[in-house]
Amino acid sequence: MIKKIFLWIICAGACCNALPAQKAPKWADKALKALLTVETYDANGRVRKGNGFFVGEQGQAVSDYALFEGAQTAFVTDADGRRMPVTHILGADDMYDVIRFKVDAPKNTPFLQPADAMPATGTEAFLLAAGQSQDGVPAHGMITDVSNIRESYGYYKIDMPLLPTSISAPLLTPDGKVFALTQADASGKDKTFGVSIHYIIAIRIGATDMLSRKYT
Repeated sequence: MIKKIFLWIICAGACCNALPAQKAPKWADKALKALLTVETYDANGRVRKGNGFFVGEQGQAVSDYALFEGAQTAFVTDADGRRMPVTHILGADDMYDVIRFKVDAPKNTPFLQPADAMPATGTEAFLLAAGQSQDGVPAHGMITDVSNIRESYGYYKIDMPLLPTSISAPLLTPDGKVFALTQADASGKDKTFGVSIHYIIAIRIGATDMLSRKYT
């Protein structure tokens, strides 16, 4: 009997070892190049740091509104370590804590392509975080709920915990297209929430708005 149990353990171990290790999606390496570290400075030089990512090849990027509130200057650092100034605020919404801005970046900046359509409940979502190794598998979970923002844009709930260091990170579809920007779960139930990237791209700042001024 003992020999049979021992043999079963060996066979089970061999089967487990034979299972292929999960690999990072093919698009992950390229997508990581679109991630940013954002630094904002107030009038007294106090700094706040957070995340962001490019959504256009001309230096358009997104992050959270709270990071920029009260800021006088702002800079981003890309995946290659280049530090670039934020020049303009393009759109902002304090209610949903999102902001879109322009960076003085080189031409043909790597950026995340917005998803073609609003992903449905049951779709797998991938979270791409700054500092993640290129061969690492991104955190992922299923979309469990989709509600509406301004009728035609999605607000998503994903069955996945979110680290404080991953707030304002991109949420991507299985084919590597961004559909939302992450927000922390205020209820503390280990869920991740995301605001539609199409909504953030659609918001505008009026010419008389104080946030529309140049940052540099």
